Amino acid sequence: MILISLLGIHDSSIYPILVEFKDKIKKHIIIHDDSKYETNMIKKVLASQEKFKEFYNLDFKTYSIKIDEDSYDSIISCYEEIAKISNNDFLNVYFNATDGLVSSTIILSDKLLDKGANFIAYDIFDNGYNIVTKNSMQKKQISQNKDILTHFILKGYELLSMGNKVEAHSRKNIVMNICNNLEEYQKFAALMQHKTFDEIDGFYGIKKALEKLDKLNDRMFIQGTIFEEYIYWLIVDNFDFDHVMFNVKVEFAPALQNEFDILMMKDNHLHVIECKLRKSVPGEDYVYKLDSVVDYLDDDGKGMILVIGGENDKITTKGNLKRAFSLGTKARARSADILIHHAKTFNKNEFLDNIQKHFFC
Repeated sequence: MILISLLGIHDSSIYPILVEFKDKIKKHIIIHDDSKYETNMIKKVLASQEKFKEFYNLDFKTYSIKIDEDSYDSIISCYEEIAKISNNDFLNVYFNATDGLVSSTIILSDKLLDKGANFIAYDIFDNGYNIVTKNSMQKKQISQNKDILTHFILKGYELLSMGNKVEAHSRKNIVMNICNNLEEYQKFAALMQHKTFDEIDGFYGIKKALEKLDKLNDRMFIQGTIFEEYIYWLIVDNFDFDHVMFNVKVEFAPALQNEFDILMMKDNHLHVIECKLRKSVPGEDYVYKLDSVVDYLDDDGKGMILVIGGENDKITTKGNLKRAFSLGTKARARSADILIHHAKTFNKNEFLDNIQKHFFC
């Protein structure tokens, strides 16, 4: 198989088809525009291809062709280069132009289809694709979805660390029991901000559970990790995401790192949940931060900000209204496909319903 990928604005548009056919590909030809943006992008794409091939022990050859998408002659020259690289074996050529410019797509498709090649049209919404020839069309469904690590490799990111699922599974029952009463646990976790374990009175059930976990004075674990693992297990046990990770640290570029509480891959889309168990939060900052990084994760990914422990509106000691998530902040979140789940008391069924409606619809 000779796969041709027409690079567009979003590099991730070409990857579902690449992963789907990775074991059949002998040559991969990537076409990109001569603009500064795509010229810089192709460097990252080609470097990622090499890491992808090494990770999966693949040996196909990768080629890149630069074109001027506003020049008919340049596009025809590209077609001639494709014919040379493929040795005119057009029956084994598959042209994926999912996110490409219409003019390049039309001209190249017309020339290639006339020679017996195949055209691939990938649908990012239903995770399927059509294989079109000059005289036929077949509807297919993606059978090999990316996992999160493969997604990062292809995006050119480095996975620095993630939560240990073996350790999390060994303490799952204890964590789930602790979080059965999140309101009580939130009070204990808040006290741990300024006190040691021994300085806190009461909370005997929580203390006994933490003692079993050997996490008596681990503030990071108590104030963050337990809640993250609880949400992780709710998601894993109730939904069929292709891959879920928690407590993930990713490097997008040198000196540009981010941490994510929960990452979920479904049908080649990567989604994120930020988990906060606290009474007061700077909602605008949370939305701004997640909005600024969600596009790094995935061009079509969604986000959720989960905050449990306090009211949205509070009156300060000076009598002023302090609002965690203002109407403007909520509007920005909606426009960025970020759902805000904010409640004083955690309702598991309501949370699971929001997961279903937001990430599966």
